[in-house]
Amino acid sequence: MTIDGTATTGADVTGPDTGTATDTTGDVDCSEYPLPFPSLGFDDFEPHREDDGGLVIPQVAPAHCPSLGLDDPLSAAFYVYRPFDPDPMNMDDGWPAGQFPLVVFAEPNGGSLIVDEVHTYAHIFDELAADGFIVVGMNSGISSASSRQTLTRCAIEWAYEQWSESSRLNCDLVLMGHSVGGYVMHDFVADPPTRGDQRLRAVVAIAPTSIFATDPSTEVAPSDAVPYLVVHGSTDEDNMGDGTTNYDRMAVEDPPDVAVPPLPSPDKVMVWVYRVGHYAWGGQDLPPGPEVDRARAVSGFYIPTFLRWQIYGEMELRHWFFDPLTYDGGATSFPSSVADFTLWADIYADDATGAYDVLGGRPLLQLGVSQARDEMGSRLQIDTMWREDELACNDPAQPVLSPSAPLGEDVSLLGALDSADVCFATSLSQTLPSHSTFALQVPWGAASDGDGLRWQLSGPGDPGVDLSMYDHFSLRLGRRTGPFGTREPFAIRVQLDSGEGPGSPVVYDRIVAQDNSFGTDGVFMHTVRVPLADLCSPDFDITDVRAISIVAPQANDGVSLLHVDSLEFTRHDEDTAAACP
Repeated sequence: MTIDGTATTGADVTGPDTGTATDTTGDVDCSEYPLPFPSLGFDDFEPHREDDGGLVIPQVAPAHCPSLGLDDPLSAAFYVYRPFDPDPMNMDDGWPAGQFPLVVFAEPNGGSLIVDEVHTYAHIFDELAADGFIVVGMNSGISSASSRQTLTRCAIEWAYEQWSESSRLNCDLVLMGHSVGGYVMHDFVADPPTRGDQRLRAVVAIAPTSIFATDPSTEVAPSDAVPYLVVHGSTDEDNMGDGTTNYDRMAVEDPPDVAVPPLPSPDKVMVWVYRVGHYAWGGQDLPPGPEVDRARAVSGFYIPTFLRWQIYGEMELRHWFFDPLTYDGGATSFPSSVADFTLWADIYADDATGAYDVLGGRPLLQLGVSQARDEMGSRLQIDTMWREDELACNDPAQPVLSPSAPLGEDVSLLGALDSADVCFATSLSQTLPSHSTFALQVPWGAASDGDGLRWQLSGPGDPGVDLSMYDHFSLRLGRRTGPFGTREPFAIRVQLDSGEGPGSPVVYDRIVAQDNSFGTDGVFMHTVRVPLADLCSPDFDITDVRAISIVAPQANDGVSLLHVDSLEFTRHDEDTAAACP
């Protein structure tokens, strides 16, 4: 795999276990190993596609998964993409020595892994195979979600029986799917289809549907969740913004349980890409062009990189997901394969988002990231924006500025904002009725300099909050632009106040108009992070923080709305230096 234009080597990449720590003659026993599965360095393998009659299963028979008790064959095929050792001395059909994670993929309705001999997901699967993953792609044409789940269980059983005796597999299972396939894999989290000592380690959803996700039972509690990656296009013609719903329903944090400390939860990431449709990711043999090129550049980088971070424990790779969140981050926050300006030039030429001046050629994608929370308190939530009354935005008489657990003694308006126009609700647009996270809606288009909100973190006479163990402040932001709203980028000014004095204000001015996935009312909540060191000042006491203010640094002219969610402080590294010099 290539990172930022440089081919990786065994000197700086970790990969699958080479068999030195396990019995390589029988079933893999992972019971003695903690997560992540132990890894050793390796050179990148070559990808190998078993599409020449080797391990292709053109029709899935009951014998392929006897434990499921199938009565009839399934009209489906399994295709295998695997690591390959090009050494001519290799006498094992090109199989490298070692044990490898298994990735099982479900294709979209109306799509196929192979079209006219073209492997439509090769930009993802070949990268994964070269990085030491075994990919089993299911090609079925089955539209039923329950039948897809049966087929997935069959594929896992077949792979386990195929390779466990030869110890090709380690204990790591990854589920990945596109469209309804992405939903099917998401729905497996509560009841993983694992075999033997396998562990479900991550789920990847490409433009997943959420038409089956309106049932609250599909929400996954933080304690039950696994690392989760969603990749979605803003102009998806099939699922519109459904990836957002799926993202919010994994490790869901609304409503917060005030009776117990927040439970540990894994990392989850959503990569939101401007001007990418449903099948640009794969499933159809579309001709090259800006839309297809950027979809495949983004998915071909972020999916393998996410899995190497989560499965192999390559912590140095997580910066590709966190660097773009920094409030002043630019094009250098992205790998060269994604930062290539030719991928985004057609969108900037339209300049429909009002983004060019503030983004200056930065790739037109945004990320939502919820950092893993461990038992040591690596995240301190201030406000999830959950409020008991879901109708707050539709009821001007409903008091809307009430506190949210576990902190937030009081939330107040600053300046001339009208409380009747500030509200909380789950539905961020008419087209997302199953959006499962609450957000604060503010008429930012009408805000003047100094208008905003203030979160009071302690009561009168009480000490403030000690934030010295954290290194970042983060929040989620989105923007709804109506037909008469301004297209100019919004900005916010963030400031912390302590018992000794105020901190330094920081301005984030890149809240650009949304692309046209949801029409004029759509919104995507992207994550913004501010290093606490940038919020410090000589008179500021990080151990006694009393309040957070988010205000408009300038007057706006328009009717656009700002959505705010998930105010929190995080510790990115275990060995965090003092937040303030």
